[in-house]
Amino acid sequence: MNFFEDVGTAYRGGFIDEKLAYDTFSYHGCRWWEATKAYVDHERKLHKEAKDLFVEFEKFAGAMRQPNEVIDADEMKLFLTNEQGLAVI
Repeated sequence: MNFFEDVGTAYRGGFIDEKLAYDTFSYHGCRWWEATKAYVDHERKLHKEAKDLFVEFEKFAGAMRQPNEVIDADEMKLFLTNEQGLAVI
């Protein structure tokens, strides 16, 4: 989450080209945002002073998401299963 927060900050600041950001980070950024947004919402409510918690990540995912892109429960299950498979045990 911190990685995508940093990417979002760099993107907003113009330090990452839009095409480069989309080609490199959009797929994972949008899906990790979907996977973590309930947690972020919970933390924002729990810590009222943290309303801006991961706001750059949220904005970045919103900017990268295509209008017709569907990230439903089936897509999330497949994505998280594939991500889990990357872990070295």
